[in-house]
Amino acid sequence: MNQTPRKNSNNKNNDTKQKKQMSIMSFFNTPKIKKVQAQEVTPESNNLESPNTKKNNEYILNNISNLKINENTFSPPIEKDTVNENKNDNKKKLSEEKKIHEINKDSEDEDDMPIMYKKKAKRIKIENNDIETPKVENNINNEDDDLPIRPLKNLRRGTQRKRISYKESDSEDSGNDDSDEYIPKKEESDEDEYKDDVVEEEEPETASESDDDVAYEDMKKKSSRKISKSSSSSSISIKKDSSYKSPIEKLSAFRSPKMASKTNLFGLSTQQEKRKEKEEKFKEKNEDRYSWLMDIRDENGKRPGEEDYDPRTLYIPPAAWKKFTPFERQYWEIKAKHWEKVVFFKKGKFYELYEKDADIGHQEFDLKMTDRVNMRMVGVPEASFEQWASQFVAKGYKVAKVDQMETALKKSMNARNSKSKEEKVIKRELAQVLTAGTLVDSGFLTNDMSAYCVSIKEELQPINGVSESYMVTEDRSPPKFGICIVDTTTATFKFSTFVDDIDRTRFETLLIQYKPKEIVIERGGLSQRTIQMLKRIVGNKDQWNVLIPEKEFWGPEKTEMELKIQDYFKNSDKKESSEDVEMKTEQDESMDIDNDKNRNIPENWPTVLKQAANEPVLLSAIGGLLWYLQSLKIDVELFSLKNFSFYDPVNDASSLILDGQTLMNLEVFQNNGDGSTEGTLFELLEHCTTPFGKRQFRNWICHPLRDIDAIEDRLNASDDMLNIYVEENNSSLVDYIDTILRKLPDLERIISRIHAGSCKVKEFIQSLKAFTIIMELFINVLNSQVDHLTSKRLKEIAQFGFFDVLKEELIWFQNAFDWERATKDNNITPVDGYDETYDQTKQAIKDIEIELQDYLRKIQKKLGSKDIVYKDLGKEIYQIQVPKRLVKSVPKDWIQMSKTQAVNRYYNASLRDDIQRLNEAKELFNDAESEVKQRIYQRFDAHYDKWLQVIKLVAEVDCLACLARCREVLGEPSCRPEFVSTLDTEMTESSVLELTELRHPCVNVGVTQDFIPNDTYLGGVYNELDGSMDTGKERPKLILLTGPNMGGKSTLLRQTCIAVIMAQIGCYVPAKKCRLTPFDRIFTRIGANDNILAGQSTFMIELAETSKILKEATPRSLVILDELGRGTSTFDGFSIAYSVLNYIITQVRCIGLFSTHYGMLTEEYKSNPLVACKFMSFHSDEENHEVIFLYKLTDGICPKSYGMNVANIAGVPKSIVLQAETVAAEFEKNSKIQEAELTT
Repeated sequence: MNQTPRKNSNNKNNDTKQKKQMSIMSFFNTPKIKKVQAQEVTPESNNLESPNTKKNNEYILNNISNLKINENTFSPPIEKDTVNENKNDNKKKLSEEKKIHEINKDSEDEDDMPIMYKKKAKRIKIENNDIETPKVENNINNEDDDLPIRPLKNLRRGTQRKRISYKESDSEDSGNDDSDEYIPKKEESDEDEYKDDVVEEEEPETASESDDDVAYEDMKKKSSRKISKSSSSSSISIKKDSSYKSPIEKLSAFRSPKMASKTNLFGLSTQQEKRKEKEEKFKEKNEDRYSWLMDIRDENGKRPGEEDYDPRTLYIPPAAWKKFTPFERQYWEIKAKHWEKVVFFKKGKFYELYEKDADIGHQEFDLKMTDRVNMRMVGVPEASFEQWASQFVAKGYKVAKVDQMETALKKSMNARNSKSKEEKVIKRELAQVLTAGTLVDSGFLTNDMSAYCVSIKEELQPINGVSESYMVTEDRSPPKFGICIVDTTTATFKFSTFVDDIDRTRFETLLIQYKPKEIVIERGGLSQRTIQMLKRIVGNKDQWNVLIPEKEFWGPEKTEMELKIQDYFKNSDKKESSEDVEMKTEQDESMDIDNDKNRNIPENWPTVLKQAANEPVLLSAIGGLLWYLQSLKIDVELFSLKNFSFYDPVNDASSLILDGQTLMNLEVFQNNGDGSTEGTLFELLEHCTTPFGKRQFRNWICHPLRDIDAIEDRLNASDDMLNIYVEENNSSLVDYIDTILRKLPDLERIISRIHAGSCKVKEFIQSLKAFTIIMELFINVLNSQVDHLTSKRLKEIAQFGFFDVLKEELIWFQNAFDWERATKDNNITPVDGYDETYDQTKQAIKDIEIELQDYLRKIQKKLGSKDIVYKDLGKEIYQIQVPKRLVKSVPKDWIQMSKTQAVNRYYNASLRDDIQRLNEAKELFNDAESEVKQRIYQRFDAHYDKWLQVIKLVAEVDCLACLARCREVLGEPSCRPEFVSTLDTEMTESSVLELTELRHPCVNVGVTQDFIPNDTYLGGVYNELDGSMDTGKERPKLILLTGPNMGGKSTLLRQTCIAVIMAQIGCYVPAKKCRLTPFDRIFTRIGANDNILAGQSTFMIELAETSKILKEATPRSLVILDELGRGTSTFDGFSIAYSVLNYIITQVRCIGLFSTHYGMLTEEYKSNPLVACKFMSFHSDEENHEVIFLYKLTDGICPKSYGMNVANIAGVPKSIVLQAETVAAEFEKNSKIQEAELTT
C-alpha cells in the first residue's frame, strides 16, 4: 500500500527542533498522559461560564424529559477555594481513563469494549512493542483492505466463480469526482499496519460500522473522550500513524531495484510477499467462517435443482452464527430470508451490497468492488438509491431496501431512557421490497400506464351431467379460476371468478387485457395448459412468485382469519369507494352476502370483499396476494384503502366483447411484430392529457359500448368539445380543457401515497394545487357552458361541480401552512398553535441558540475581540474560532478541534453539553415535524373517496376530449357513425354493416392517397349505395372473399373490425359513411401457430377456435374467418370450410367475412343469396410472372391465387417455379376431368 507522509495533528504544537533531538525509541515510549497530568486548571478558565449557569431548576420544556437539565451540571463561578478540588477531579478522570486503557491493553476479547476504546487499545499495544522486531512489520500483512476473497458458487444465474479480490488503487480513486460512484471509506487504514493479532481478529467489527454506529459508541463514553481531546492539545500523542517512518523503513525506501525482490536485513518482506502472506492469512481466517456459502441450501436444507428447493431462503449453520460480528449477524438475519433479492443495506450515507449481490452490481452495472467486513462489497450513495434500484428492477431483479431505524443520537437518547441493554450496532430493518409489478413510489415509476400483479388460483371442475367417478383431467374438465388483480400505484384491487372452457378463453382475455408484470401462483396448483398460456402471454419467469400451498398461498379459511386478525379497515372512517357502490356487475348481484353468524364476517368489511368471501377459490387467490404483499411490507397501505371491485373479462352485458384472440389478431394493444404499441389501435386513438385519463381510456378500448344511447352521448360530447367556442381563451372547448389538464400531476397515484404516508411534500402540494385547478375547471369552464352542451353525461359532470366539503378542505390547507415554503423546504411548517409539541421543540431550539450567542458575546468580552466567532465543520458545529494572536489567552481546559494558519478552533466541556442539548432538541423537533406531516396527510385522506371521485370525473372528461382529438389524426374522409336498432320491421333481430370508402386507420396514417379505400355492405336491404337493381331486397350477410396472395384480403378483414370497435367506443370512423347496428362480440380466426408443448398442431388450434365461434356466436356478432382449412389436405380442408360456412349463414345468421383460396368453395356458393362472392382486384402479367395488386374489393371470383408469382417475388429459383407451374397445370387439368365425370 502506498504510504504518504503526513503529520500527526497531535504533534503539530511541538517544537520542530525538539523533535529532531528526540530519539526514535524515546518518542514511541513517551507516555501520552504525562503532560496532561501536569496541566493546571486556572480560575480564569472557569470564569467563562457556559449558558447552563443561567438556569436554576429545569430546562425550557418541562414536558420533554430528555431536554431537562440535571442540577448537578450547574457550575457556579469557581473561586480560589475550589481550584484544587477541580484539579483533583481532573486527575481522577485521567487516572480512570488510564486504568481503562490498561484493561483494554490486556484484553483478549474486544466484544465488550466500546468502539472508541478498541482504537485506543491498539495504540497502547503499539507503544509497548519493540519497533525493531520482525513481529511488528509482519503485522503489516494483516491489513484488511487488500485481503483476497474466498471462492463463492451458485451465483444468481447458476454460474460458479472463484472469489476474486477487487482492490482499490489510491491513484485511481484520487481523480474520480463522479458523485454517483461509491468509494468506500477506509477507516484506520494506515493504523491497521501496526495491529497485533488480537486486535486484528475483531477489526472487521469496528471498521465495518457506519458513522452512526461509531458515533453512538463514542457518545456512551463522552466524558472520557473530552479528557482525551484535552490532552491532545497540550501533549505529544503516541497515536500510531503511517506518516511516521522508522530508520528501518527509511532504509527500505532507499533500497535499489535489485533488492526489491529480496528480504532486507531487518526481516521486512517486500510488497509482493506482504500481499501473498495477507492472502494466505485471509483465506485461513475466513474460508472456514464462510464455508457454508460453498454449498448453497435453502432453509429446509435443499440444494438448487432439487425438488421443492426454495430460492428465497438460505441455510446458515449454527456454527457460522457464533462467528459473526454483530454487524454481520444483523445483515445475514435479513439476507437469509431474502436470498433471491438484491439487498441494499444502509450504512451511514450509503447503501451497500455484499457477496452475491455485490457480484451482480459489479458485473451488471460496473459498480466498484472492494472487500469490507469480510465480504465482497459494492455501494451507492443514499441520494441515488432510486436511480440504481430502478435499474436493478428493470433488469428483472427484486430489490430489498434495509434502512437505519435510528440515528446515533437517537440511539443514545433511547439508551439513556431504557433499562434494557442496547445492542452495539445501529438498529436496521427491512423497509420495503421493490419488484416490477409492485412499485409504489413515484421515483421508480417510468410509465403512466398501470403495472399489475395478479394472483391466480385454479380448480378443475367435474363435467355437468357426468358421473362423479368420471376422472377429472385438464383435457376435458373445465377450470374454475379465482383471480385477484392489484395496481399498487393506485391501490386498486379487481376480483374475478369464473368457470372457463377448456381453452381458457376468459382467462386468456384477462391476461391480454391486463398484461401483468408479475404473477403469484401456488406451487403445483395450476394445470399445464394454464402454465403454457402464462408462458406465452406473460413470459419472464423471473417475475413468477411460486408460493408454498397453505403456508404461503393461503386457503380460504386461513385468508379469512388473517383478514380478521389484521383488521385492515378498523381505522377507516371512509365510506365505500365509488367503485364499490356504482360498479355492480351481474356477478356482484349474483353473489349474496353470507350472513351466517358462525362465520362472523366483520361489518366494517367492504361489500365487495364480503361477497368475495362466499367464493372459496377467489378468497384463496386473495390470500395468496395478501401474503405476498405482506412480504413486501405494503399490505396495510393497499388493503386499508378498500378500493375493491369485481371484474369480468368477457360476459359484460353492456359492452362489446373483445376476447384475447381478437385483441391479438387485430393488434389493439400490441403489434404482432415486436410486441410494441407501434401501429396499434391504442397508439392511434390515445391522446389523453392526464396519466389517469390514459389508464381510463385503455379500459374504454377493452370494453366498447353496446348501448346506442350511451354511444351517441359520447359522440355528442366529442362534438361539443370541438364546436363550443370559449371566448376567455379564444379557442375551442377541447383546447381550453387541454391547457388546464396539462397542469395536473398523476393525482390517482398521489392520493394513494398520501394514504400510505409515503408521499413527498412536494407531491402533496402539487395535489392541493391541482385540486384547486380542477375546482376552477368545473366552476368556471364547464359550468359556464352548460346551456350549450348536447351531451347528457358532459352536462351532468358540469352540473356536479365540486364537493363543498372539499372546497372547505382546500381553504383549510391554504391557511394551515405556506405552500410555496413547503415546496422549497420540502417540509411542512404549520402555523403557530397547530401542534403544541412542534411549537415547544421549535422554541427550545431557538432558546438554546440564543444562549449560545450570549455565551459567544461573553467570550468575546473576556478575550477582548469581536473576531472570535462560531464555526461549523460537518457534524462538529459551534466550534469557537479564535485568531492566532489570541491563542495564548485561551483557557487551558479548552479542547483544540482544528486549526488553520490564521485561527484555532476549540470546544470545552460545557459547550459540548449545550451542543448535545441542541442536537437532542433538533432530534425531537424532527420527530414532531414528521408527526405534523402525518396528521395533515391523515386529514386529507379522511375524504379519500371524494377526492377519488373527482379524479374519476376528470379522467372521464379527459377521455371525451381524447375522442374529439382523434378526429384530427384520422384524416379525410372521416364520419360520425350512424347506429340503427337490431330489430327489423318484423321484430326479429337483424344486423347491418355499411362502410363506404373505409380505410385502415393504422396503415400509413395521414397519407390517405396511398391507401385504397373499400366499400363493405352486409345485412339489411339493398339501397342506392349498392348500385343494385334489387333495391329493397335483403342483402347477403357474409362476404366470401378471394384474391391473389398478398392482395390485401387480411387487411380488409382487420379494417372492418377496427371500424366497428372505433364506432362503438364513440369515436369517428375513417370512412365516408358508416352505418351499423351495435355488435355484441367480434370473433376473429386469423392465422395460426402450433402448440408443441400441448401436443396441438396448427390445424387442431384452428379447429378449436372455429368450434368456439360456432358455439358462442349470435346473430349480433361479427365473425372473421381467414383461410379456414389450410392446415390439412385439400379435400379435408375444403369439406370443413364448406360445412362451417353453411352453418354460419343458415344457423347463426351473423355478419361475417370469410376469405379462402378454395376455388371449389366459391363455385358452391356463388349463387347463394346469403353469400356475396368478392375478390381483391389485380393485374396479372403471365409472361413475366408478375402481379400488380390493385387492393380494390370487386364483385366476382378470383380465378386463382397466383402463388407462383408470389414465389417468384420471394426469390425462389426460377427452375423450381417453372416446374411448379407445369405440375399445377397438370393437376388443374385432371381436376376438371374428374369434375366433368362426376357431373355426368
